Amino acid sequence: MLVPIRKLPNELLTRIFVLSSSVDEAEDDAAVKTLTFPRRKDHATAFMSAPGLRIASTCLLWSTIAFAEPILWSNITIRFDSLYNLNFIGRPEEVVETWLGRSKSMPLTIRAHLWGPSNDPSALFPLSSDSRRHLSAILMALLRESRRWLCVALAIDDPEANSLAKGHMKFSFPRLKNLTLAFDTEHAFDGDWLILFADFFRSAPLHHLTIPNIPDRSYWFNGSDQPMFNLSRVTSLTVDYLQDEPFNVLENFPVLTHLRILRYKGSRHLLIPFGPPPAQAASVHLNNLSHLDLGIGRPRSVRRLDTFHLRIFSFLRVPRLESLSLSLHEQEYKEYLVPTVVQWSQAAFQTMLSSSSFSLRSLSFSGISISTNDLLKVLRGTPDLESLSFDYGRAIRDGQTIPDPRNLVKICHPTRLELQSLAHLSLSYPDYDLDDDLLGAYMRRSRVSNGSINQYSRPRIVARSCRRLK
Repeated sequence: MLVPIRKLPNELLTRIFVLSSSVDEAEDDAAVKTLTFPRRKDHATAFMSAPGLRIASTCLLWSTIAFAEPILWSNITIRFDSLYNLNFIGRPEEVVETWLGRSKSMPLTIRAHLWGPSNDPSALFPLSSDSRRHLSAILMALLRESRRWLCVALAIDDPEANSLAKGHMKFSFPRLKNLTLAFDTEHAFDGDWLILFADFFRSAPLHHLTIPNIPDRSYWFNGSDQPMFNLSRVTSLTVDYLQDEPFNVLENFPVLTHLRILRYKGSRHLLIPFGPPPAQAASVHLNNLSHLDLGIGRPRSVRRLDTFHLRIFSFLRVPRLESLSLSLHEQEYKEYLVPTVVQWSQAAFQTMLSSSSFSLRSLSFSGISISTNDLLKVLRGTPDLESLSFDYGRAIRDGQTIPDPRNLVKICHPTRLELQSLAHLSLSYPDYDLDDDLLGAYMRRSRVSNGSINQYSRPRIVARSCRRLK
């Protein structure tokens, strides 16, 4: 007997397939987090996929539908990493060209990770004589369709980046709205990548941009009055690696509303990251920024157990900021042997708050050291707060100061603070024995409960939702 879905008309099946092949935002978000770290995988990676391929391989009926629908071939994922043997794959560029042909004139969503094996002849998997040719052919096949690029994540290694730059080829990207760029080690921590790709994307009407770092102003403008990229429409920016000194370049993003930094490193200077914020710091004005997601990387100058103060608040001016999220870059801190405590800088935050007069609605801490007194000061300065989150789901570090979870609900009581809008309080503490019933009862006394108490296994999470007071 036919399963029910096979009885559906082709038009409805086509609609279902198209909806199921749409871009998965959660998948893209996870890919961005690990885009450049770690830089090489420890297992063989040779993968190519398109939604139409999976559908066409199911049965003859679905195959007919898939081949007739161009949009099912317009979302292409290609991933080649260090350890693979192209002898078992054949000519992957021909497969890509076939998919591009089937997509006809549809806008393209592309995730292309093209990193060849090591150039070191003594490496366990030395560079194959044919691998570079195949990777270059794949990239050129994609670039020939550059006018159809809509959403693209492109990760290429140093040989491919240099080869592309030396070719002096010109491409047009009239539809490109979302661009992610990642490179191998050579170009990850300097501004060379910007010069290499300046002529490629200068005219692209970008809205969302993900890049390895923010180089100094000299790289962005390179002697010209106009930046290397068209920044006039960029509303969302994700940066893998960022230090204090080139932060003022962000003022050239006039409509930036969302800023995400995966690894904030503080100052380039040896000892500055660890001291308290300076009395006078050059201000950086981001007048439209509403969301700041700050991941804390390990400062490059760490040599001993010390405290990394978040000096970034001392020079940021963000009058429209509504959401602030602070977290540790898990991979960097897990692999680094010298312990470092990331300390909330109340004086710097107060400077930013008093100079910008913003009103936070969402505040999140993950692994950040903050005392109960400093937290009280933060909450007094953010009376419109609707969501407050603390995640210490991993072991508390030596020397780390965190607010006692048994006091957090009391702190948020309306008789203690005027947090009349607080609707969500989320706690994650692995090393504390939280009494869920007691906290839940206290929350119900302080707010009218709106939802059940959620209990999870270790790490224990207490999540409370409550209506605004009437």
